[in-house]
Amino acid sequence: MPPATPACVLGVALDITGQRKVLYPLKLDAERYNALTQVGGGLLWIGSSDGRITALPNTEQAPEAHPFFGKGWADLLHEEERDAALKSWAASVATGQPYHVEYRLRQLDGAYRWFRCMAIPVPHIPTAAFGSGWAFRSTCTTRNS
Repeated sequence: MPPATPACVLGVALDITGQRKVLYPLKLDAERYNALTQVGGGLLWIGSSDGRITALPNTEQAPEAHPFFGKGWADLLHEEERDAALKSWAASVATGQPYHVEYRLRQLDGAYRWFRCMAIPVPHIPTAAFGSGWAFRSTCTTRNS
């Protein structure tokens, strides 16, 4: 038996002009942020104070970055720079000062390349994703050696 034809249609129209006006500045900020991730170059990452990389916003431009996710980035550090980089990270977490280091990271092919890494700690509300203390917004770019 074929379905019955509706006798009428009921709907609601809501005026959301006020909501759109409130959200517009947030939309602009998001577009600016996305533009900066494109212009800044390098690998943009967001991490927690315990050293986990929690987001890699521009990995579509750098698919080789996936080994950095989580805490795996510390394992990719060259042994000659590992202690200094991790001490610098701990000092940045403790003081809230920027993290700025240069180190060699192992690539997928096993070769090491130099990277300049800068991170700015950003206070945030503690969540399960970030832990407590700081979230880091950062970029890593290859250094000409």
